[in-house]
Amino acid sequence: MPAGGLRLGFVLFAAFYSVWALRTRFLRALAWPLAAYVVFDLSMAYRSDLGLLNLLATIVDCLIYTVVAVTTHRLVLLGRGSVGPWGLTRWTARESSFFLHWVLLLLLMIASTSVVVLLLSLLPPFAMAAGAWVCLLFIATRFSLLFPAIAVGDRTSLKLAWRLSAKHQWQLFVVVVAFPLLLGVPLLLTTLGASIWNALAFVLLSNLMVVFTISAVSMAYREVTQSPDKV
Repeated sequence: MPAGGLRLGFVLFAAFYSVWALRTRFLRALAWPLAAYVVFDLSMAYRSDLGLLNLLATIVDCLIYTVVAVTTHRLVLLGRGSVGPWGLTRWTARESSFFLHWVLLLLLMIASTSVVVLLLSLLPPFAMAAGAWVCLLFIATRFSLLFPAIAVGDRTSLKLAWRLSAKHQWQLFVVVVAFPLLLGVPLLLTTLGASIWNALAFVLLSNLMVVFTISAVSMAYREVTQSPDKV
């Protein structure tokens, strides 16, 4: 598919509108994965010294995220008929591919930031941290278009996603990094207390932020690829 322009303002507006226009379908399709997120996050929040359970927690988190992300990408890009009335009710090769690529990207980010920290080890801690964050956000931005492509079944790869994002790096940085940071501002209010209600509000708002961010990435993918069959 030919690469095209990325109208940043339209992408951010459409991220909200797409979810709002299909709000009933989103509520039903994401009901069980978001409920699982809430239960899982709250259970982890009140546990300490998890040890090896951290690895299991990360895997479970990635599995739930896969369901949320694939559902959101498909609803935004393919419309209400792209998922069942209650969302994804079975795991397919599509979800496996999304999950494995997501884990691969996480490992790539960990490895890359570790190398950067090692190379900058003689510099002040602030410089090391800044270098690591730049590396992390750069990788997340450049490979962001990989995931909507997988979710809707388009031909893609790490190489294709890297090439597709080459001419839209600053716009994708806004979509992938700045946009969720802006959405996360209300989360600061939930950290003012330590009650179960604050924790619940934090989990609910953070999940809502995730859905809108995924929607924005979907719209960015549509804009960049200019795919006429994504309705």
